[in-house]
Amino acid sequence: MTIEFIYHDNDGRIVASGTNTSLTTISMSNLGEWVLLTGVIGDPRTQYVKGGSVLQRTAFPGTFDKLRINADGIDEAILNDVPTGTIINADGVSYTVDDGAFEFSASSPGTYIITVNEPEYLEEVWRIDAV
Repeated sequence: MTIEFIYHDNDGRIVASGTNTSLTTISMSNLGEWVLLTGVIGDPRTQYVKGGSVLQRTAFPGTFDKLRINADGIDEAILNDVPTGTIINADGVSYTVDDGAFEFSASSPGTYIITVNEPEYLEEVWRIDAV
């Protein structure tokens, strides 16, 4: 008998998925903070788990007003329509949005990577050029 399974974290991110012939082998793995869900297979790039159901990740609703800024510490690129509680990663630093927008500025020239990888949304990556 083949058993389909998903491991997901407490936020619903699928961290592993596959099949096995032994439920004992699957459930005896060191889960740590992961949760085991059997009878389903999921794709971590396009799906997440909520309430025991596998759901499709959707496009992130936010958009930047521009992708090029002056490297003066004042000019900003603003990511609008950000759901409250979203965690934004800006060049390795995480920020939690609490007001619906994320403002990014830079004092040094360069290309900065901004990412969103919330469980319910498809991963989004932007490059902001500060000149």
